[in-house]
Amino acid sequence: MELSESVQKGLQSLADATFFDMKTFSVLIEVAFRSLLSAHADRSVLDQPEFKALDQKLLKHCHTAATTCILEGVKQNADKSTISACLEDVSFDAERTEVFYTTYLVITTLLCSSHVNNFLLQRSSFQIHSRSQPQTVFFLMCSPEI
Repeated sequence: MELSESVQKGLQSLADATFFDMKTFSVLIEVAFRSLLSAHADRSVLDQPEFKALDQKLLKHCHTAATTCILEGVKQNADKSTISACLEDVSFDAERTEVFYTTYLVITTLLCSSHVNNFLLQRSSFQIHSRSQPQTVFFLMCSPEI
């Protein structure tokens, strides 16, 4: 997967245990996935107790990097070896890579089941057609290969 320099730097910070202990890292990964699945932008998504001591600029940068990596992985239908190689390139250790991939696998498996995928596409289509204001809509494309 090709990621921009800014995304790589954000992921390197996320991999650094001096910034993110394992619990904080796990919560941030979960929040990144949850924020992509949310129907509405939730400004409080980063208002977790685990994030109170973190520099907010660093937190937002790492959250953006994680969500970008997730979207790129889904876009490319990346497998474990592709994701692992990408995360190892930005200094993720085996434990952090496993947390990221396990969460990625659970979420993409849920999203890729055909009835959920059809529901999401219909819902997205309805939102686009029923709103008068332009908005950004993200589509997660899944191939039903399970």
